[in-house]
Amino acid sequence: MSLFRILPGNIITEITSADISSLLNTLVLNEIQLKNIRYVDDLTVRITVSRRNYPQLVILSEKHGAVVKKRGIYGLFPVANRFLKRPVLVLFLLLVFLLSCYVPSRIFFLRVEGNTQIPERYIIEVAAECGVDFGAKRRFVRSEMIKNRLLEKIPQLQWAGINTYGCTAVISVREKTISDKEDIPKHKVSSIVASHDGIIQSCTVQRGNALCVVGQAVKAGQVLVSGYLDCGIVTKTTQADAEIKALTFRDLEVVAPHSTVNKGTKQETKTKLALRIGKKLIKFYKDSGNLDATCGKIYLEEYVNLPGGFRLPVAVVKETEVYYSEGGGELPVSDAGEWIQDFANNHLKNTMISGEIVSADAEITPDAGALYLHGRYACMEMIGQIKYEEFIPKDDGK
Repeated sequence: MSLFRILPGNIITEITSADISSLLNTLVLNEIQLKNIRYVDDLTVRITVSRRNYPQLVILSEKHGAVVKKRGIYGLFPVANRFLKRPVLVLFLLLVFLLSCYVPSRIFFLRVEGNTQIPERYIIEVAAECGVDFGAKRRFVRSEMIKNRLLEKIPQLQWAGINTYGCTAVISVREKTISDKEDIPKHKVSSIVASHDGIIQSCTVQRGNALCVVGQAVKAGQVLVSGYLDCGIVTKTTQADAEIKALTFRDLEVVAPHSTVNKGTKQETKTKLALRIGKKLIKFYKDSGNLDATCGKIYLEEYVNLPGGFRLPVAVVKETEVYYSEGGGELPVSDAGEWIQDFANNHLKNTMISGEIVSADAEITPDAGALYLHGRYACMEMIGQIKYEEFIPKDDGK
């Protein structure tokens, strides 16, 4: 029964009267329950009464010429009334209650472990396509169907597993073993052929039958080392292996513009902000970009990180546009010629298996606002290229 007495609430009352004892006797005779009686001075007493008895206490006290002051109130109903007068606080507590019921059943953080070659961001993007995303249900994330779809979309994975810890989903993966060199096909015959026309300068054969000598001119596609060995009575096969260097000659033509446009001094800087939530981008500006060649753009995403290394899928996107004055003019022939020669040399080296440029005979001529390079280059390079023999199955006549 004490609970039902507490629910309506109690009021702490301070009464000032010339005859305190007579007033207290009157209150008791009228069946008003008094609690925590404490004298403040000779004319003042502080007592606690229930809310339902308080109106009667006020009436009886005023009849005796006493002054009644309310000093405090406590109980469930009074507290509820105070809360109802503050709707913002009530809505906040209601939101906290709903989130406490919703959040534990959802995934809000993703983490990848066990990957060394495959980027973590790529695995998270593929997992989002499979349903493991911000706000996904925990019981759905750990299903075998999700794991199988993840392995199908990323063939480099040998095994994948998803575990949940609170609101965090941990994607554990194991990558397939990838060797540095491609596996050599077994039981296949291979030969070494020339990748370019040239004159043989050195030939070192580890396996196979050499069909070329130093000083011999060869054509592209010509067999230099055969995988067939003539042993007299029988012919053996192997996988040819050799290191062959040759002197090759290459003709090259390069065209470059004579005029240039350069960025001058910085004129203006503009910063645009956007908010990225998951894959959605909310822009706070109208235009989506710029088409001016004198404008440079710096793109930066700052994600929200929580203690413990967890990152929310929420980022502030900042785009900074820097405008420059436009400059340019005609390049001196000497500078343009040096640039075009460096470009030609780098292009030739990138097209070689391994080698270097021995000599160059290049001519640069300006014509119609452009520079033309006509060059003939002598290169010392590796021209041996592996070629596997294709077998044609026998027709048994069936």
